[in-house]
Amino acid sequence: TDDGPAIQNAINEAASSAASGGDGGTVMLPKGTMITNQQIIVRNKVRLVGQSARSSVIKAGASFPTNTPIVRLGDGTSIVFNTRVEHLTIDANSVASSTGVYSNEAQEQSGVFNSTIENYTDVGIDFASGASIVNVESVEIHPPDNAVTIAGIRLTSVAGENFIKYVTIDAADGGFGFHGILVTGTDVNLNAIHVEDHTNGVTFDGGASGLASSIFGHSTATNTVAINSDSGGGIVLSGISKNEGTNAVLDSFTGRTLTGSLISFYMLGNQGATGIGKQFFSSDTSAGAWWRLLNDVVLDGKVGFATVTPFGQVAIEANQSTVGSN
Repeated sequence: TDDGPAIQNAINEAASSAASGGDGGTVMLPKGTMITNQQIIVRNKVRLVGQSARSSVIKAGASFPTNTPIVRLGDGTSIVFNTRVEHLTIDANSVASSTGVYSNEAQEQSGVFNSTIENYTDVGIDFASGASIVNVESVEIHPPDNAVTIAGIRLTSVAGENFIKYVTIDAADGGFGFHGILVTGTDVNLNAIHVEDHTNGVTFDGGASGLASSIFGHSTATNTVAINSDSGGGIVLSGISKNEGTNAVLDSFTGRTLTGSLISFYMLGNQGATGIGKQFFSSDTSAGAWWRLLNDVVLDGKVGFATVTPFGQVAIEANQSTVGSN
């Protein structure tokens, strides 16, 4: 049985009130596994909600097209608001080049909440240029056995401040991914992220910026956080735990690797934002100093809450302590 048409019809009906200026609606799915051989499009101001993240499942069927997201937020014609997947499992069923949830139109109050995304072979949740201020919260993401995937979550040139929190990403037996979360050209706020079975837990790439706090790696994750050489700066890290992984932070932008088991604080300033060089602060205790100034010294400016003196020292305003730079 193909449940896709019935699900889509219910969504279209709920969306009709939004189209006429109303508040949209909620489509409640029952417990059980619902098979679809067509992409499910969640339209403007519609919430697609199951009974719980494990008891209500939308699963790609044997005839589901390859290289197609199972669920799309927005229909490709205009931006959407308050368009959400909640309390559901989206099972891509190992369809070739599959993505669990995709959008290039989702805006405020839109995203994926309290759900599980599994058995995708490309990307679990993918937000692309055109989306803005998206949310992923309380989500588990699991690629299939023996698959090599791109990313659990990918944000590419997504506008505004985007929020990802309370997320676990790990592969099944023999599975492997390049990036738990891949952020490119996007400002993001990450909190309480746990990643296993990926080269990088979180990757900042291509002008990405933002705050990442309470990021937990694993022995199967090489780098808990990776900052690529073209990231551009504007990154603050707090509470980065490698948890038996190789590196807590691999910063290719500065050419530095932090191997301490817990990095309490690391800040990468915006290169060229004030016509001065790169600015970096770290609390890598493995380096023998609680606060360290890394790389170029700002002689007449401020970086975050730390004031840099003309003598290359840092006065941390939080506790008024002063340490030298390297």
